[in-house]
Amino acid sequence: MRRNQPLNPTTIVLKAWPTTPRFAKCYVCQDEVSIHEGVAPCTAHYICNACVVSAFDLTVRDTGLNPFPAQCCRPLPRRLVEHLLTLDVVARHKRKCEEYYVSCVLRVYCVECGTFLPKTNFCNDDARYTSAKCACGAQTFVGYKGKWEKDHRCDHADKLGVKPEWTPAYSSYCRIKRCPGCRMWIERKEACNHMTCTHCQHQFCFVCLLPFPVSHARKRCPSYGDLAAWYDKEGYEKTEKGCIETRA
Repeated sequence: MRRNQPLNPTTIVLKAWPTTPRFAKCYVCQDEVSIHEGVAPCTAHYICNACVVSAFDLTVRDTGLNPFPAQCCRPLPRRLVEHLLTLDVVARHKRKCEEYYVSCVLRVYCVECGTFLPKTNFCNDDARYTSAKCACGAQTFVGYKGKWEKDHRCDHADKLGVKPEWTPAYSSYCRIKRCPGCRMWIERKEACNHMTCTHCQHQFCFVCLLPFPVSHARKRCPSYGDLAAWYDKEGYEKTEKGCIETRA
């Protein structure tokens, strides 16, 4: 055998990568651009980098003229194009997403400057109600969206048991009440009566609606379920007159 000769010689042919440039039409500007100079957020549309940057820049502005979020037939994923955006646009887009993906009825805006207040601004220092603090210094009541006052007593406290027509009748299988902190309708599906509102994080007893300190377990409210002798057909605690109790 000849020296340095391979035992099983084979011929390997490497095909060069196609050098012909590939182009696609931008869905926004209709220009033909290289497929390496844009993104395909879905299977039907292609958007060039310049139009992506422009779309995100316009939609994060608080002008009300450009609907949020930037989209083709669906919202453009920020992670797909984040490398094209400035840090300022990325930060503003994240703040806008906090507002956009919250249901309209749950959104809270500052009573002074109109800034959207996310859950991270909510405060439960007051045992009865939930407020939201704004960077401008103002505090907004999460429940009725008005100006927060330290000694405030909600005018609608006596209407906590008034349910809209679409809610089913109260029963052991459907326990629905309003959070005393933010006034949102919530359902106690299982576990004990120590309730934490998923919207405002207010902690209270689901039976009597009073704030839930550690000592509450020693009071007369049951740890699980309702005690029919003390509560009306909607599950609210009664006073001697048979009315819904609204203790502080």
